Amino acid sequence: MTIKVYPALTPCEPIEEHEFSGKFSEWLDSKEANYRAWEVPPTVLIVNGVEIPFSDWEEIQLSADDNVEVRYVQHGGVFKALGSIVGKVFNFAFGWLLPSNKAPNRYDTPQGKQLEAAMGTANQAKLGDVVPEIAGRHRRYPDYLTPPRRYFASPREQRLEFLACIGVGRYQIHDADVKVGDTPISSLGADGSYQIFEPNANLAGVVTHEHWYTVDEVGGTSSGTAGLELSTEYANRTNSDPATYTFNGLTITRSNGSFPSGWGNGTLVSIKYPRPYVATDTILTGSTLTGFFGHSGINVGSHFGEGWIPEVVENQGGGYYSLRFWRMETREGSGDQPDYEVKVYLQFNPGTHTFDFAPTARWTIESSQDGSITLLNEGRFFENNVSLSTSVSFEGGAIYGEWTSEFVVTPGNEVTSTIELDFFFPGGLAYIEDDGTLTNRSVQIEFQYRYLSNNNTVSVFRTYNQRTLDQIGFTERINIAQGAVACRVRRIGSSSTSTQVHDTVHWYGLKCRLPTRTRYSDWTTISVQLRSGGRIAAQSENQINVVATRILPTLQSNGTWTSPQPTRDISAFVRHIAESIGYTLDDIDMPELLRLHNIWKGRGETIDNVFELTTVKEALATVLAAGMSELTIADGLIRPVRDGIRTQFEDGYSPQNMTGALRRTFRAARHDDADGVELSLIHI
Repeated sequence: MTIKVYPALTPCEPIEEHEFSGKFSEWLDSKEANYRAWEVPPTVLIVNGVEIPFSDWEEIQLSADDNVEVRYVQHGGVFKALGSIVGKVFNFAFGWLLPSNKAPNRYDTPQGKQLEAAMGTANQAKLGDVVPEIAGRHRRYPDYLTPPRRYFASPREQRLEFLACIGVGRYQIHDADVKVGDTPISSLGADGSYQIFEPNANLAGVVTHEHWYTVDEVGGTSSGTAGLELSTEYANRTNSDPATYTFNGLTITRSNGSFPSGWGNGTLVSIKYPRPYVATDTILTGSTLTGFFGHSGINVGSHFGEGWIPEVVENQGGGYYSLRFWRMETREGSGDQPDYEVKVYLQFNPGTHTFDFAPTARWTIESSQDGSITLLNEGRFFENNVSLSTSVSFEGGAIYGEWTSEFVVTPGNEVTSTIELDFFFPGGLAYIEDDGTLTNRSVQIEFQYRYLSNNNTVSVFRTYNQRTLDQIGFTERINIAQGAVACRVRRIGSSSTSTQVHDTVHWYGLKCRLPTRTRYSDWTTISVQLRSGGRIAAQSENQINVVATRILPTLQSNGTWTSPQPTRDISAFVRHIAESIGYTLDDIDMPELLRLHNIWKGRGETIDNVFELTTVKEALATVLAAGMSELTIADGLIRPVRDGIRTQFEDGYSPQNMTGALRRTFRAARHDDADGVELSLIHI
């Protein structure tokens, strides 16, 4: 059985429905209604079309087949008792229409708006706040839906982009009314652009919908740098003493002691790898060398002089080959014969020979532990479990910066699959020759990310090569396996102190992309992209504003409504507010609204306002006040009223709108009534 609650005795739609079986009094008790204290109940109980006397409420049993109506009786033209009794019980959706029963306190201190209200002329993120509604036409600084993202689109171009919310509903927005400060974005040309999206638009293909979380620990410092400067060096110029090393694939283990402490990830080393080779003499085709060539990818001709090309005689597997080497040599002609080329093979004496292969090869350390290092796979490898008395040397031309602190990229329990790092060269990147000309300068950077779940670490290297004294920046996007990660950065190569060298580099920013929604069902949004940096003042970047006109159905002079269109009409927003909480046109006194609408139109009275944190009652009162009108409730209908001459009487006194006997009071004037004001004048 369903109990339906109605706001009036007149025909109307129920505003609440409750499922219940049992005594009606038990249902009232469940709603904490002290109905037994009622002298005259403010409600009427109707069961199957028959009004039930108040005296029978205690015992009446409601069955599953009963049609139960609870209707409010209007006393005095407003819901005076609703707030204290029925409103509490039934939780009416229109409880906001009732006047407060609280007596005014002359000692109440008026409360002003919070400080953040003063920031209404700037774009900001209003976490946890309501989404505003615009009535009529109003200038609005949209609120951020995604954090503003800054990145370097090119070395000399930094861009800013974000997605923001204009408000609830649909709006008409002209191109000239979308501005940065007071300047239309359309006048910026390639330096700025925007897109407006209506409610429920699919934003999956719009880059600004992406949520980029910025790590605050990376950026400008208190020492005045634009980011974390990558300059401090390790003292890692030390070479490893000659010793016996065991080569196992790409891992090298030292037989005694350990490698220098400064040899970290990314350190470049050179290796001498002496290996024996058996030479077999062949008169016509040269000598054949048999042995291990896997570490050099059999491209070993340079080790036997310029131009010698290896030729595979036999591949024995596992990196072992039989090779011979040849090159083309020019022979002088004689007489009328021109010079000619012949194929010459390299000759060795038969027997066993030892060669130091790959003595100039530069290897990069991928990881290091006490007594062992593992090299990056560069297409070369060593034999397994081979022990050699040789040398592994630090490549003296390289210097390695100290790692920055390791910063967690993802907030809270979030995970990411994409991270971005920004690097900034405040003095450009170049070398100034003695004659003043600029030449290229290179800087290599290593950034390393570590998964928090398993401590797996991945290194990524980037090299920047430029010839400019202008400030430049780079944004590196890295796609990773989804997870929570931490990141650190270091420089490879020395930072020069010479005035001729400009290669200072700052770690400028660290961001990660988090999951975000692609649709906003009820909101109009704006996507903004700006070319920032030196193209627009920083204080203007959060001054994006629009002049928006609300699109709503509009009341016509004949009482009909148009399809949604841009409007500033008071009546349009009155209807919108009522419908937003479930009312229909049947709940509005339409003849009176139409009469006032024609007055408002004739006088040019409109509503232009932004509603944020407010009640429906206050919103309706604000809208009607624009037309010098007030909000009342009559016969269960929302009824706007306005002072003026009326030629038609509408309501008379009756038992249903009277709370007591009609009385008239009178007090005659007394001799001691005040009839003037006494003033004291002090002459200065």
